[in-house]
Amino acid sequence: QLLIEKGASVIATDEDGWTAMHAPSQNGHLEVVKLLLTTLGVETIRADSHGRPSLFLASRCGYNHVVQALLADGRIDPGIKDWYRSTPLFAALRNGHFEVVELLLPAGGMTIESQDSFGRVSSSGRGA
Repeated sequence: QLLIEKGASVIATDEDGWTAMHAPSQNGHLEVVKLLLTTLGVETIRADSHGRPSLFLASRCGYNHVVQALLADGRIDPGIKDWYRSTPLFAALRNGHFEVVELLLPAGGMTIESQDSFGRVSSSGRGA
């Protein structure tokens, strides 16, 4: 909050393409995610250097509360694919985060039988 009030950029990126939204999404910091979602200029669809937006990171790590907040915001396509053709649903399934899967399936744009660029099928259940 203080950094935002002091004018810190919420859209600046680091060498990996991460913005202010990526780290709290990957680490399950819901209150920070909620704060950023209400901050002018925040881009939830901005992807990192692997093509992964904040929804992908939260899904891969199993933070269902963060996934729910990002989906409720409505600014990101839940079926978005990273550079390896993997979706947030694919990442959640492969890492055994079934509560996240239950949130993502009704959001649409994804199938359980998706395949990434390595030929892996999301429903196989093998860890990423």
